[in-house]
Amino acid sequence: EQAKEKKSALQERIKEETTVIEEMQIKIGKTIQDKELLSLRAQGVALVSGAIKDYEGIMSGLQAKHNAAATTVKFFTEHDDCPTCQQKIPHTHKDGIVDVSKGKLKEYMDGMKFLDAELAKKRGNLAILTKVAAQVTQMDREIYQYQVNISSHQKHIQAIEKEITTLSTNKDITQADDALKAQEAALAALKSRRL
Repeated sequence: EQAKEKKSALQERIKEETTVIEEMQIKIGKTIQDKELLSLRAQGVALVSGAIKDYEGIMSGLQAKHNAAATTVKFFTEHDDCPTCQQKIPHTHKDGIVDVSKGKLKEYMDGMKFLDAELAKKRGNLAILTKVAAQVTQMDREIYQYQVNISSHQKHIQAIEKEITTLSTNKDITQADDALKAQEAALAALKSRRL
């Protein structure tokens, strides 16, 4: 009778452990779904990083052109004579070059301002995407932890099942012993009747 109660209690523990496992499997499924949605967003990290690198390359080129135009403007505003050949530079020629170079300076500045604003946006997007990628990594850790816990609960269930098997085996042995004793008593009774 005591073995039956213990077996019943152990079977109840198995049900509880199984319920916990099922709940964790549901959590894993939900986490995987959430992770897949975030993973799609996180894939943009490489694209945005590439765009930033491209924009920085363009910015560097614009800065070099800006510096060259600024040097040209400075040279022609500071020099009336050519430093190499010592000849006088005509004012109309100087003024034309300075006007063209100043126009280019404005274009380059406008371009750099635009690129700077775009770079700020891209860097902001990259920061957001980096956080999303960190969330995906955290979800991977959660899934792993759920899997570890499920494995632990499954091992616990196996131990309980083994204990139930041992109880059943012990019960069978006890019943066999009782049957054997009953048979021996019956045999002894038969022997005593014969005598």
